[in-house]
Amino acid sequence: MPVFAVPLKTEKPQKKDCEVFNGWSDGQPQYSTAPCTHTLPFICRMSKDYYLKKKDLRESLTLNPSPFMQSAMQYGVTADSVLSDTVDVQGWASVSRLLNVSEQAVLKKQEQLEDRDMFFLMHVLSRAADLPSTANHSQREVESLGQSFITIADSLISQDNVSKWNSIKEVVKGPMAVIQSVERMVSNLNFLLMDDTESVQIRSDKIKLQVQKKLLSKGSQVSVFCGPDAGDRDCISVSAENMKELQNRGIKNVTLLNTWYSSVNCVSEREENISLSPKVSDGSHSSLRTVLVSSVISSTVLADGKLINMAVNFTLQHRIQNSSQNLTPVCSFWDFDLMPDGGGWSTKGCTFISSRNNSTSCFCNHTTNFALLLQIYDVQSYEQETGLQIFSLIGSFVSLCGLVFTLILFVAVGVPKSDRTTVHKNLVVALAVAQLLLIFSDWAEGNQEVCWLVTVLLHLFFLSSFCWMLVEGLLLWSKVVSVNISEDRRMKLYYVLGWGLPVVIVVVTLSATLDQYKAQQYCWLNLQSHVIWAFAGPVLFVLAVNAVVLFRVVMVTVASARRRAKMLTPSS
Repeated sequence: MPVFAVPLKTEKPQKKDCEVFNGWSDGQPQYSTAPCTHTLPFICRMSKDYYLKKKDLRESLTLNPSPFMQSAMQYGVTADSVLSDTVDVQGWASVSRLLNVSEQAVLKKQEQLEDRDMFFLMHVLSRAADLPSTANHSQREVESLGQSFITIADSLISQDNVSKWNSIKEVVKGPMAVIQSVERMVSNLNFLLMDDTESVQIRSDKIKLQVQKKLLSKGSQVSVFCGPDAGDRDCISVSAENMKELQNRGIKNVTLLNTWYSSVNCVSEREENISLSPKVSDGSHSSLRTVLVSSVISSTVLADGKLINMAVNFTLQHRIQNSSQNLTPVCSFWDFDLMPDGGGWSTKGCTFISSRNNSTSCFCNHTTNFALLLQIYDVQSYEQETGLQIFSLIGSFVSLCGLVFTLILFVAVGVPKSDRTTVHKNLVVALAVAQLLLIFSDWAEGNQEVCWLVTVLLHLFFLSSFCWMLVEGLLLWSKVVSVNISEDRRMKLYYVLGWGLPVVIVVVTLSATLDQYKAQQYCWLNLQSHVIWAFAGPVLFVLAVNAVVLFRVVMVTVASARRRAKMLTPSS
C-alpha cells in the first residue's frame, strides 16, 4: 500500500504539516497529518492483503483486547507499542522486558491464545531475533533472553494453535516462521551464549536448542545432536570426515547450532495435502496425500560467523504407528525460498538410507531444517499383495525354465554354429539371468547393499535382452534386405550392441544419478527421479527400430513372393 506525503497547500511554505494517505477503510481513503520534514516511502512495502489484515488485527487488539493482551497490558505493554510501523529499533533492555512480559502473559493465558495474539507474539519474536549482538551483555542475560524466546516459540507451535494459523496466513507465513525466528535469534546471539563455555542448552516442552563450540585441533570427532529424551531416536550428525575436511581447509573451530521441534502436527499438518518439490512418487500405487509425521530437526555449522554448508545424516522416528495404510517415507527439508508465501518442503540433495523399527535414516548434502514426510497410498490387502507376488514368481519361474530348456537344446542337439544361433544363445542367456535376478530381488530388499547390486544387474541384463532383440532385427535385415557386411564384422558389431552398449548406459546412469538411482522400497530403478528413462528410452528405441525392420522385411518378402509367383505362372 503506497504511503506518501503531499502538502495541503503548497503556496504556504510556513505550513508544517502534510497530509498523509493511510490506506482505505469502508471503501474510503483515510488521511492523517504528519510533519512535512518526515520522509515517507513512496513504493509499496507490503501487499494489500497484508496491510488490511495487519490493520484489522492491530485495531482489534487495541479496541477489544484479548485475555492474553489484557494480561500483557497489566505490565505496561500495549499492541501499539509492538505493532506500530513507527516504532524505532529498540535496545536490549526494552526488548528483554518485552520478552519477559510476553512470556508471563503466555504462561498465564496459554490455553486462551487467539490468532491475533499469535500475530502479536510473532512481532515480539521478530524484534528479539533481530537484536544487535553487543559484547556488553553477560552470558546469563543472553541465556535468560533465549529461554523467554523459546518459551514463547513453544506456545506458538503448540497443538492447541494448529487451527489458528490459517486465519492469519496473510501476515504470518505459517508456523515455520517461528522456526525461522529461532534460527535468526540463535545465529545473532550465539557468540554471546558461548562467551565462557563450550556448550549451552535451552529447552522447553517442545523445543530443544543446543549451541556447541568445537575446537577442530582436538581431533575430528563426529558431532551428534539428539532430541531431549534419553535414547531418543531423533538425531542428526555431522561426520568426522567432514570435520576433518574443515580442519584441512585451515578452519580451527566451528560453532554448531542444533534445534529440535517435537510439535509435528502444529508445524505443518493441515487438512490439505503437503506439496513437495520435486514431486515424489514411487509409481507403484496412486498417492493419496503426503503428511509430516516426525519431529523437525536442524543443524547449522558456523565458522568465524559465516555459514558453512555441510552434509549431514539424520534419523527421525515415525509418529504414525500401526497404520493400516501404505506409507512411504520421504527425506525432506524446509526450503524458505522455494515459494513466495513462506517456502515449502523439498527433497533436493536428500537421499533415503534405510527404514526400520518405525524410524527412517536419511542423508542430505546440506544443513537446514529436516523432517520426515510420509506418502500415503491406497491400501492393498495382504491377500492382494501376496497374490500378485505369487503370480509374478510363477511367471518368472516358468519363463526361466523355458529359457534354460532352450539353452540346453542348443547345446545338446548340436545346432550348427552360425551367427543366427550365436545371437539366439546370447539373447537366451541375457533373459535367463534377468529372470533369475528378478526372482531374487524380493529377498534382496532387506539388505540395501545387495539391493543396490541387484538393481544394477537387473538394469544391465534387461537392457542387454532388448539390445539382443535389436540385434535379432538387424540380423533379419541383413538376411532379407541384404547388407554387404562380412559375418565376422557383423558379429563384432552385434557383441558391441548386445553387451557393450548396455554397460555404457548403466555406467553413465550410475555416474550421473548415484544418489537417486535406486527406488526406496524395492530393487529397481527410481521412478521419482526419472532414472527409469535410462531403461525405458533404449527399450522404446529398440521397439521403434524393430518395427521399421519388420515393416521393411515384410515388404521385401511380399515383393519377392510376387516375383516368384509371376515367374512360375505359365505365359498364355
